[in-house]
Amino acid sequence: MKFQAIASLKNSKVVVTACLDKDFCRSLERAGYLEDNTLYPIETAYQLSRGRLLLEGCGTGWGCTLRLLHDFSIDLDMFTVYRDLRRKGRKPRLGFRPRTLLYEHNSKVHEVLVLSEGYVERLSKIIEWGRQAAADNHVPIIAVVDRTGIITYYEARASKSIQ
Repeated sequence: MKFQAIASLKNSKVVVTACLDKDFCRSLERAGYLEDNTLYPIETAYQLSRGRLLLEGCGTGWGCTLRLLHDFSIDLDMFTVYRDLRRKGRKPRLGFRPRTLLYEHNSKVHEVLVLSEGYVERLSKIIEWGRQAAADNHVPIIAVVDRTGIITYYEARASKSIQ
């Protein structure tokens, strides 16, 4: 597939320098990923991985994607979940809480907490995240990424302590 836009890194931002497919760039703008010719970094990585974007000085494809993730300190498991959601037609954004993504679906905002298999996370911290997400009227979803990159999604439901 031929790339549809050319971008470069300028002042720690990804700037689209040439849009070869106007519909492609308009769709990125409508989704909020491209604003004032500046492309959202995790979306840049997604488009690089699909071969739709050429990054000057780097190229396109997975090698360039991994380099960009490193340069912008984007966790690989976060990107794996982001990419999966994008491929399912969702339009995720980085969340306000650590290791979270937000997207809207069926008139509801879903908040996804990304967890990596093999890394210990305290249950109290996960419960507190779920309560905060629910308080913000978000549907809390937990995405567990295993060591091979397979993602399992769980809907987190409110829990009440038993007295």
